[in-house]
Amino acid sequence: MKRANQDSSAVFLEMHKYLTLISFPILIGMSLVAHDALLLLVGAKWQEAVPVLRILCVVNILQVSAILLPAILEGRGNVNATLRYRMLSAALIPLGLVVGVQYGLLGMMWGWCAVIPCTYIYLLSKVLSELELKLSEFLANCVPAGLSTLLMSGAVMLTLNLMQDATGFERVIAGVAVGALSYVLVIKFLFPKDWSSIISFAVNLRS
Repeated sequence: MKRANQDSSAVFLEMHKYLTLISFPILIGMSLVAHDALLLLVGAKWQEAVPVLRILCVVNILQVSAILLPAILEGRGNVNATLRYRMLSAALIPLGLVVGVQYGLLGMMWGWCAVIPCTYIYLLSKVLSELELKLSEFLANCVPAGLSTLLMSGAVMLTLNLMQDATGFERVIAGVAVGALSYVLVIKFLFPKDWSSIISFAVNLRS
């Protein structure tokens, strides 16, 4: 039984690492260029939606991380935990939106942001208990994506700050290019094992 848990934990952590390595830079990158991208795509009339988009990008990190969690519980026969999670979400999310809507669209997003971490923590705690994983092990699994995304964000923000007089199109292109390049370099040199795993994973997908 212990060996089965170890095998399941190893598979889960590996899949979750791939998920974070792909999703973290995309979501945070979108939040960083949100202002210029929205103005470029839909015009100045949508400027007030910039904070909303940024909130959605950041909070969706938890949503993406949670993609695998229900399947883990259901695959191990713990359907009740998944059901309770869905019931909790169904109860709390509308409540957060109803409270937040009194303060406008931004208020709705903050209400949603207040609820999502609560439901995520509940679901994650059930998975960690099911797999007999420590929270420290799970967090360590997120370090490559988290640290690489943090350093990428610094590079993108510096680039955008230096290009304040450039057009929105130029800022978006430069932000995306610098973000992609800096993220790849950080992963390749700080986490070479993970870089090799990503390359192998991509090759396997193509074959």
